[in-house]
Amino acid sequence: MRKVVWDLCSGLGGWSEAFVQDDWIVIRIEINPELAHIPHTLTLDVLNCLDWMYELPSPDLILASPPCTEFSLAQNFHNGRVEDPNLEIAMGCKWIIEMMKPKFWCVENVAGACKFFEPIFGKHRQRAGPFFLWGNFPWLALDPSFTHEKTKDEDRLGRNLRPNVRGMIPFQISFKMLSGIYQHRTLEEYL
Repeated sequence: MRKVVWDLCSGLGGWSEAFVQDDWIVIRIEINPELAHIPHTLTLDVLNCLDWMYELPSPDLILASPPCTEFSLAQNFHNGRVEDPNLEIAMGCKWIIEMMKPKFWCVENVAGACKFFEPIFGKHRQRAGPFFLWGNFPWLALDPSFTHEKTKDEDRLGRNLRPNVRGMIPFQISFKMLSGIYQHRTLEEYL
């Protein structure tokens, strides 16, 4: 039976790309209609999830990347800190995770989100370069020297999509999540 992954706030789909290549059922949820051309993307709003979530196959894994613009210290360089960001989308992702109860889930964001996400998701579980990860997922065995290089595709995709390009999860992280899930064993599986 094919496994199912929901990729919330999927942007350009980097988070779930390894799962696409491994033949999972991938459902990318993205509100921006300019990204509707990305394969497996449904133009839906996480804040209106009751309209759609029970009509989709139940997820084994939920990945989420709430927009990081409000949390990015780079975006807020004028004072070096973020004040009073809107947490509705993060809370919407949390609610979906709680309602669907997948075996694994992971929320990703930037360093500036840590103090705001901690009351919602707890302390981040892992850091992968500039990506901070919260949730219930196997440890991602990334190379210790992993860094995230910015892509040169920003200009090609246009000004409106630049934040999506900058925030795209690299394939290496997606692949390590997939590998970790396949290698994960519970104590019950050994009995």
